[in-house]
Amino acid sequence: MRQMDGDKIRSMEAAGRDLAGVLERVLKEYFAKDGERWGFALMLFSFDGPEFTWISNAQRADMVKTMQEFIARNPPDQVSADRN
Repeated sequence: MRQMDGDKIRSMEAAGRDLAGVLERVLKEYFAKDGERWGFALMLFSFDGPEFTWISNAQRADMVKTMQEFIARNPPDQVSADRN
C-alpha cells in the first residue's frame, strides 16, 4: 500500500469543512425544532488509496462513541447487498 498523500488529505479536509457548513444549515432547516440540535459526521476517503478523514460538529469523544455504537449495531461481517 502506498503512503498517504498529505496534499490530498489537506484537500479532503478543506472540502469536508465546506460540506460541513452545508450540512449544518440543512440540518437546522429541516430538523431543528424547539432548539433541538443534530449532530453529523462526514467521512471522506479515497477508493484508490489510504487517504481518509472525517469531520463532525460533535466533540471528538462523542463522535468516537457514536461510531463505536454504529459499528456494534452494524457488524462488518453482516453487510447485505442493500447496505452497500
